[in-house]
Amino acid sequence: RFVKCILVAVQDQYHTATATLLDFGHGPLAVTCSHVITKYLEEWKAGRAIVRIGNIDVAPSQLADLDTDVDLATIRLTAEQAMALVAEEGISTQFYEPPRWPPERAIEKEWVAIGGFPGEWRRRGSEPQVLILPYYGIGATAVTSTTERYFSCQFEREHWIWVSRYLELPDLTTFGGLSGGPVFAERRLHRALIGIVTEISQPGEIMFLAHAHWIQKDGSICRDRPWDFRRAEETS
Repeated sequence: RFVKCILVAVQDQYHTATATLLDFGHGPLAVTCSHVITKYLEEWKAGRAIVRIGNIDVAPSQLADLDTDVDLATIRLTAEQAMALVAEEGISTQFYEPPRWPPERAIEKEWVAIGGFPGEWRRRGSEPQVLILPYYGIGATAVTSTTERYFSCQFEREHWIWVSRYLELPDLTTFGGLSGGPVFAERRLHRALIGIVTEISQPGEIMFLAHAHWIQKDGSICRDRPWDFRRAEETS
């Protein structure tokens, strides 16, 4: 409900990922990973690349912040763009409005839910310009470890139970495309956004997730990092 596919297209090439939709009361935002944008940033600014969230084109001037250290990027949307995304056909879309922010950090062994649009299930529609991207969600998986920079979940496929999967969709062998997807946890009678999917390590199937508390209410990304202070002390 709180996601849309994000597409980056350069000439005849394109790649897709996931964008999480947020609204802190200061206007609608889309959050994805910096690595989704960075490789094509100069082409986007020069007008040689298209960045589209759902069916909505976004301009480089709407990039609110980008940080490669925690692998997050935020895009500021207009009210009209937000209304258009909510009105699109398909999965009913909403902008997540957290009851409080920032959230507490992920806790080891805490159960979380994760979602996004895997590239492996992406296919062309009947018209060349149409892409079909089935949604994929993990209903409950445990946080394996957590650090100041990120947290992670290690998957054990032998324990998975498939629910409501289209028969024509194959088993997922990779999770590419989920980058930018939301990670929710149940917190004190509300569902809290606590992370954003950033990376998948195929050996061992470990998913790395950025802490959502790096995202600030104005759409900027917090630069007050504990490891930066320690690094400065070590070199001084």
